[in-house]
Amino acid sequence: MGYILVLDSSGNWIFIACVVSRQWVDLGFFPHVAKVDRRKRLGIIVRVLDFINKSCYGVCIRANIIQRVRRLCGQRIKKRTAWEGTIRWVLERLANHLKSKGIWPVESIVADGEFAIFRRIIEDVFRTGNVYFGKERILILADVLAYVNFRMRHILKKYPNIVEM
Repeated sequence: MGYILVLDSSGNWIFIACVVSRQWVDLGFFPHVAKVDRRKRLGIIVRVLDFINKSCYGVCIRANIIQRVRRLCGQRIKKRTAWEGTIRWVLERLANHLKSKGIWPVESIVADGEFAIFRRIIEDVFRTGNVYFGKERILILADVLAYVNFRMRHILKKYPNIVEM
């Protein structure tokens, strides 16, 4: 049996968050923790991070995708080619990291809608056709990880099963 990979980004593509799980998860929260009021948000964050630490594996990548795309476009590379190349590079880094940790093969991928235009690249890098986009409930895992990595990075240090690349 393979793994389920959940992808989200934050900070205008500065960070990419990935959570790998063995089963589909429903913690009872809808994705997009940034829209929840402040008092409830911290409770949700702690519950989700504790769950990731105990039952999943989390990876945060500082990708700076827009900055890389701008640099490539300055070298007379088409914008679409720059975006696709940069996304492929980040996802291949992630795939190689997961392979080195023995977290392979990835059977299904759930990604936020912003990844939909990169479907072909995602399918190619992770070698699966089971790619879903949108606001599935399992997406709360990567959404919280991306939000915390962008807004409250200091919290992640106490979770050994969440790594930063």
